[in-house]
Amino acid sequence: MKRSLRLFSVVAMIGLYLIRPHISFAALDGGHDLTSSLWSKAVLQIPGFPVTLKWKVVGTDITPSGDQVISGYFYADPNDFAYGSEFNPEVFVKIYIATSGWCNIAFNHVTVDDVTVYSAHQYAGAAQQTGTAALTNRLVEHQYNGVAIQNTPQTNGTLAPITTGSGYVMTSGLLAKAILQPPIGQVTLIWKEVGSETTPSGDTVVSGYFYADPGDFSYGSEFNPEVFVKIYIAKSGWFNIAFNHVVTSG
Repeated sequence: MKRSLRLFSVVAMIGLYLIRPHISFAALDGGHDLTSSLWSKAVLQIPGFPVTLKWKVVGTDITPSGDQVISGYFYADPNDFAYGSEFNPEVFVKIYIATSGWCNIAFNHVTVDDVTVYSAHQYAGAAQQTGTAALTNRLVEHQYNGVAIQNTPQTNGTLAPITTGSGYVMTSGLLAKAILQPPIGQVTLIWKEVGSETTPSGDTVVSGYFYADPGDFSYGSEFNPEVFVKIYIAKSGWFNIAFNHVVTSG
């Protein structure tokens, strides 16, 4: 996102803070349960005004290999920020829980300001791991052992993908395509749109991701992203597409 947009949003947030004493600061928010045993929190580090972000789960699934995958993200409350939207992620999150109990939580930074992330397994009032995601360090990973798989799928409504001969229609006039590069050869990924919305500032945001077909890969799932995508279209016509890699193959 352009720094000019962010500066405008910071000013808007400060003004809202003066009239909205309920704004959620890091010290006043306990975070979110990502599963029954995994807890996390993300704090946007606005200078002088750290703000706890809201959590949105996109969905959970069991892969053909029997592992559990969870996709979701943290976003800024539109009541606090001019650019805030349920569909404008600040930090994408991908969780992979293997049948062995090994768990990886990948936090993917897609904003301008630093974001401090926290997590815990069997949360007891304090984070067990923390890290800071930033422009110079987009990916933060936390790992745990002994995490149980839950067979309780949870999903949010999504729009069906619109395809063309050369890719997917992500929004009006914008097409995209993602190709996984495993040793077996090129494989075209499937697009999933999470949602789109107009922010309080009048800009358009779109969130979604590309995933591997479970018919092709044992780890494939509609809720196991390979590439997260965030689109921001300003009223001026300027737009940014952020592709965020979250897989080991090219």
